[in-house]
Amino acid sequence: MVGKVIVGLYVYNLQVNDRIYPISFLLTGNGNQLQKISLQTISPTLEIRLASKSGGNLTLVIPRALLDKVEPNGMDDAFGVVANRAVGFEETSTTPTSRTLVIQFDPGVNYIQVMGTKSIEPKINQAVLPSSANTSESKTPTNMLKTDTKSEVPLTEPKLPVSEDANKTSGSGLSIDNGTLGYKTVYEHTMHPKTFTPEEQAAIDMRCNVLGNNYSSLSIADRGWLLANC
Repeated sequence: MVGKVIVGLYVYNLQVNDRIYPISFLLTGNGNQLQKISLQTISPTLEIRLASKSGGNLTLVIPRALLDKVEPNGMDDAFGVVANRAVGFEETSTTPTSRTLVIQFDPGVNYIQVMGTKSIEPKINQAVLPSSANTSESKTPTNMLKTDTKSEVPLTEPKLPVSEDANKTSGSGLSIDNGTLGYKTVYEHTMHPKTFTPEEQAAIDMRCNVLGNNYSSLSIADRGWLLANC
Protein backbone atom coordinates (compact mmCIF):
# COMPACT_ATOMS: atom_id res chain seq x y z
CA MET A 1 0.00 0.00 0.00
CA VAL A 2 1.01 3.62 -0.49
CA GLY A 3 0.52 6.40 2.02
CA LYS A 4 -0.74 6.28 5.60
CA VAL A 5 -3.90 5.38 7.49
CA ILE A 6 -6.27 8.24 8.35
CA VAL A 7 -9.60 7.47 10.06
CA GLY A 8 -9.70 3.90 8.72
CA LEU A 9 -8.68 4.80 5.15
CA TYR A 10 -5.34 4.97 3.39
CA VAL A 11 -4.28 8.10 1.49
CA TYR A 12 -2.59 8.11 -1.92
CA ASN A 13 -0.99 11.50 -2.62
CA LEU A 14 -1.30 12.27 -6.33
CA GLN A 15 1.03 15.08 -7.42
CA VAL A 16 -0.02 17.24 -10.37
CA ASN A 17 1.44 20.64 -11.25
CA ASP A 18 3.43 20.75 -8.00
CA ARG A 19 0.20 20.30 -6.04
CA ILE A 20 -0.79 17.27 -3.96
CA TYR A 21 -4.30 15.82 -4.34
CA PRO A 22 -4.96 13.29 -1.54
CA ILE A 23 -7.13 10.35 -2.63
CA SER A 24 -8.46 8.35 0.32
CA PHE A 25 -8.88 4.66 -0.50
CA LEU A 26 -9.45 1.25 1.05
CA LEU A 27 -8.50 -2.07 -0.54
CA THR A 28 -9.52 -5.55 0.59
CA GLY A 29 -8.46 -9.06 -0.45
CA ASN A 30 -5.58 -11.41 0.28
CA GLY A 31 -2.36 -10.44 -1.51
CA ASN A 32 -3.87 -7.41 -3.27
CA GLN A 33 -1.69 -4.33 -3.64
CA LEU A 34 -2.27 -0.81 -4.92
CA GLN A 35 0.71 0.37 -6.96
CA LYS A 36 -0.13 3.51 -8.93
CA ILE A 37 -2.82 6.10 -9.61
CA SER A 38 -2.48 8.55 -12.49
CA LEU A 39 -4.58 11.24 -14.15
CA GLN A 40 -5.19 11.52 -17.90
CA THR A 41 -6.74 14.87 -18.89
CA ILE A 42 -7.21 14.57 -22.68
CA SER A 43 -10.24 12.44 -21.87
CA PRO A 44 -10.58 13.07 -18.12
CA THR A 45 -9.76 9.69 -16.61
CA LEU A 46 -8.34 8.43 -13.34
CA GLU A 47 -6.25 5.30 -13.98
CA ILE A 48 -5.61 2.81 -11.19
CA ARG A 49 -2.93 0.12 -11.44
CA LEU A 50 -3.08 -2.84 -9.06
CA ALA A 51 -2.06 -6.44 -8.51
CA SER A 52 -5.06 -8.56 -7.50
CA LYS A 53 -4.41 -12.12 -6.38
CA SER A 54 -7.93 -12.39 -5.00
CA GLY A 55 -11.31 -10.75 -5.45
CA GLY A 56 -11.95 -7.62 -3.47
CA ASN A 57 -13.40 -4.13 -3.25
CA LEU A 58 -11.73 -0.79 -3.87
CA THR A 59 -13.15 2.32 -2.26
CA LEU A 60 -12.00 5.66 -3.69
CA VAL A 61 -12.79 9.10 -2.29
CA ILE A 62 -12.20 11.23 -5.39
CA PRO A 63 -11.73 15.00 -4.93
CA ARG A 64 -14.00 16.92 -7.29
CA ALA A 65 -11.12 19.33 -7.93
CA LEU A 66 -9.22 16.38 -9.42
CA LEU A 67 -11.96 14.57 -11.36
CA ASP A 68 -15.71 15.03 -11.62
CA LYS A 69 -18.55 14.10 -13.95
CA VAL A 70 -21.47 16.47 -14.39
CA GLU A 71 -24.33 16.99 -16.81
CA PRO A 72 -24.63 20.18 -18.91
CA ASN A 73 -26.99 21.62 -16.28
CA GLY A 74 -24.32 21.15 -13.60
CA MET A 75 -25.97 18.20 -11.87
CA ASP A 76 -23.89 15.14 -10.94
CA ASP A 77 -23.69 12.39 -13.54
CA ALA A 78 -22.54 8.81 -12.92
CA PHE A 79 -18.84 8.07 -13.42
CA GLY A 80 -17.93 5.57 -16.13
CA VAL A 81 -15.81 2.64 -14.93
CA VAL A 82 -13.98 0.09 -17.11
CA ALA A 83 -11.23 -2.43 -16.41
CA ASN A 84 -9.29 -5.21 -18.13
CA ARG A 85 -11.99 -7.56 -16.76
CA ALA A 86 -15.62 -7.03 -15.81
CA VAL A 87 -16.10 -5.08 -12.57
CA GLY A 88 -19.05 -3.79 -10.59
CA PHE A 89 -19.23 -0.31 -9.11
CA GLU A 90 -21.46 1.92 -7.01
CA GLU A 91 -21.28 5.53 -5.86
CA THR A 92 -21.97 5.43 -2.13
CA SER A 93 -21.76 9.08 -1.10
CA THR A 94 -21.17 12.62 -2.37
CA THR A 95 -20.16 15.90 -0.78
CA PRO A 96 -19.55 19.37 -2.23
CA THR A 97 -15.82 18.50 -2.44
CA SER A 98 -15.64 14.75 -3.14
CA ARG A 99 -17.39 11.64 -4.47
CA THR A 100 -16.98 8.13 -3.03
CA LEU A 101 -16.90 5.20 -5.44
CA VAL A 102 -16.81 1.48 -4.53
CA ILE A 103 -15.52 -0.92 -7.20
CA GLN A 104 -15.93 -4.70 -6.88
CA PHE A 105 -13.36 -6.77 -8.81
CA ASP A 106 -12.31 -10.40 -9.38
CA PRO A 107 -8.79 -11.86 -9.29
CA GLY A 108 -6.70 -10.79 -12.28
CA VAL A 109 -7.97 -7.22 -12.57
CA ASN A 110 -4.81 -5.16 -12.94
CA TYR A 111 -6.03 -1.76 -14.11
CA ILE A 112 -9.21 0.24 -13.72
CA GLN A 113 -10.26 3.50 -15.37
CA VAL A 114 -12.71 5.98 -13.81
CA MET A 115 -13.98 8.35 -16.50
CA GLY A 116 -15.35 11.84 -15.87
CA THR A 117 -16.14 14.99 -17.84
CA LYS A 118 -13.82 17.53 -16.24
CA SER A 119 -10.55 17.62 -14.33
CA ILE A 120 -7.67 19.92 -13.54
CA GLU A 121 -5.25 20.88 -16.31
CA PRO A 122 -1.92 19.42 -15.16
CA LYS A 123 1.49 20.07 -16.64
CA ILE A 124 2.61 16.68 -15.41
CA ASN A 125 0.29 13.87 -16.46
CA GLN A 126 1.27 11.22 -13.95
CA ALA A 127 0.96 10.07 -10.38
CA VAL A 128 3.93 9.99 -8.06
CA LEU A 129 4.46 8.43 -4.66
CA PRO A 130 4.45 10.82 -1.70
CA SER A 131 7.99 11.70 -0.73
CA SER A 132 7.45 10.59 2.86
CA ALA A 133 5.97 7.19 1.97
CA ASN A 134 8.08 4.11 2.66
CA THR A 135 6.60 1.55 0.31
CA SER A 136 8.74 -1.26 1.69
CA GLU A 137 7.08 -0.82 5.08
CA SER A 138 3.61 0.27 4.01
CA LYS A 139 1.45 -2.85 4.03
CA THR A 140 -2.22 -3.63 4.53
CA PRO A 141 -2.89 -4.29 8.24
CA THR A 142 -3.83 -7.93 8.81
CA ASN A 143 -6.37 -6.88 11.42
CA MET A 144 -8.15 -4.38 9.18
CA LEU A 145 -11.92 -4.54 9.51
CA LYS A 146 -13.61 -6.28 6.61
CA THR A 147 -15.35 -3.89 4.25
CA ASP A 148 -17.01 -4.10 0.88
CA THR A 149 -14.26 -2.29 -0.96
CA LYS A 150 -10.90 -3.24 -2.44
CA SER A 151 -8.45 -1.98 -4.99
CA GLU A 152 -4.91 -2.32 -6.24
CA VAL A 153 -2.82 -1.45 -9.27
CA PRO A 154 0.32 -2.89 -10.98
CA LEU A 155 3.23 -0.54 -11.61
CA THR A 156 4.25 -0.29 -15.27
CA GLU A 157 7.43 0.99 -16.86
CA PRO A 158 7.35 3.93 -19.31
CA LYS A 159 6.68 2.78 -22.87
CA LEU A 160 8.03 3.91 -26.20
CA PRO A 161 5.66 5.65 -28.65
CA VAL A 162 3.49 3.32 -30.70
CA SER A 163 4.73 2.91 -34.25
CA GLU A 164 2.43 2.99 -37.26
CA ASP A 165 2.82 -0.78 -37.52
CA ALA A 166 1.20 -1.13 -34.11
CA ASN A 167 -2.12 -0.12 -35.63
CA LYS A 168 -2.13 -3.15 -37.91
CA THR A 169 -1.32 -6.82 -37.48
CA SER A 170 1.07 -8.09 -40.14
CA GLY A 171 0.27 -11.27 -41.98
CA SER A 172 -3.37 -11.42 -40.89
CA GLY A 173 -5.08 -8.90 -43.14
CA LEU A 174 -6.93 -7.72 -40.03
CA SER A 175 -6.72 -4.31 -38.37
CA ILE A 176 -8.20 -2.49 -35.41
CA ASP A 177 -8.68 0.44 -37.79
CA ASN A 178 -11.41 -1.36 -39.75
CA GLY A 179 -12.96 -2.99 -36.68
CA THR A 180 -12.47 -6.58 -37.89
CA LEU A 181 -9.94 -7.70 -35.29
CA GLY A 182 -11.27 -9.08 -31.99
CA TYR A 183 -13.88 -7.33 -29.86
CA LYS A 184 -14.66 -3.63 -30.09
CA THR A 185 -15.73 -3.24 -26.43
CA VAL A 186 -15.60 -5.03 -23.07
CA TYR A 187 -19.40 -5.21 -23.22
CA GLU A 188 -19.28 -7.04 -26.55
CA HIS A 189 -16.70 -9.49 -25.17
CA THR A 190 -18.82 -10.17 -22.07
CA MET A 191 -22.25 -10.34 -23.68
CA HIS A 192 -21.46 -11.69 -27.18
CA PRO A 193 -18.44 -14.05 -27.03
CA LYS A 194 -16.97 -15.13 -30.35
CA THR A 195 -14.89 -18.01 -31.67
CA PHE A 196 -11.75 -17.01 -33.60
CA THR A 197 -9.74 -18.98 -36.12
CA PRO A 198 -6.11 -19.78 -35.25
CA GLU A 199 -5.00 -17.03 -37.65
CA GLU A 200 -7.35 -14.50 -36.06
CA GLN A 201 -6.29 -15.46 -32.51
CA ALA A 202 -2.63 -15.17 -33.46
CA ALA A 203 -3.34 -11.69 -34.84
CA ILE A 204 -5.15 -10.70 -31.63
CA ASP A 205 -2.29 -12.00 -29.47
CA MET A 206 0.25 -10.09 -31.54
CA ARG A 207 -1.84 -6.94 -31.27
CA CYS A 208 -2.12 -7.37 -27.48
CA ASN A 209 1.67 -7.61 -27.17
CA VAL A 210 2.24 -4.48 -29.27
CA LEU A 211 -0.34 -2.37 -27.45
CA GLY A 212 0.64 -3.69 -24.02
CA ASN A 213 4.25 -2.64 -24.61
CA ASN A 214 3.16 0.88 -25.61
CA TYR A 215 0.26 1.44 -23.21
CA SER A 216 1.17 4.93 -22.02
CA SER A 217 1.01 6.38 -25.56
CA LEU A 218 -2.16 4.62 -26.76
CA SER A 219 -5.26 6.41 -28.00
CA ILE A 220 -8.58 6.01 -26.18
CA ALA A 221 -9.76 3.64 -28.96
CA ASP A 222 -6.67 1.45 -28.64
CA ARG A 223 -6.99 1.30 -24.85
CA GLY A 224 -10.62 0.24 -25.21
CA TRP A 225 -9.61 -2.50 -27.63
CA LEU A 226 -6.86 -3.66 -25.27
CA LEU A 227 -9.36 -3.87 -22.40
CA ALA A 228 -11.77 -5.91 -24.49
CA ASN A 229 -9.33 -8.41 -25.99
CA CYS A 230 -6.24 -8.94 -23.82
